[in-house]
Amino acid sequence: MARKAGRLPDWIFSAPTKRRVIAYVVAPRNQGKMIGERELAHELEVDPRGSIDEHLFALAQLGLLERRDGPRRFRVPAPTDMSRGAQELRNALRDLLGVLENVEDVPVNRP
Repeated sequence: MARKAGRLPDWIFSAPTKRRVIAYVVAPRNQGKMIGERELAHELEVDPRGSIDEHLFALAQLGLLERRDGPRRFRVPAPTDMSRGAQELRNALRDLLGVLENVEDVPVNRP
């Protein structure tokens, strides 16, 4: 069975879901928001049974999310609540996502 072709703007993140979760977490409008896996999956229109949990836990390990109110609830911290390294990472990801907005949304060429 042939694999579905990935989209060029998603390639650098390895998956469209990962790119969308990262974009949500680094967006200034989401600072201070509490999120759960299922509600975020619904908001981003992705499958809640996919890898969204792995993405959220990894982003928490990186300091871009805080775990709150149970094992599957997170808060998007304000910059003042983040380490300097997490702030720099957030800014770099935000810049990268901004650049990728100008990349043509086409399938990745496969050999």
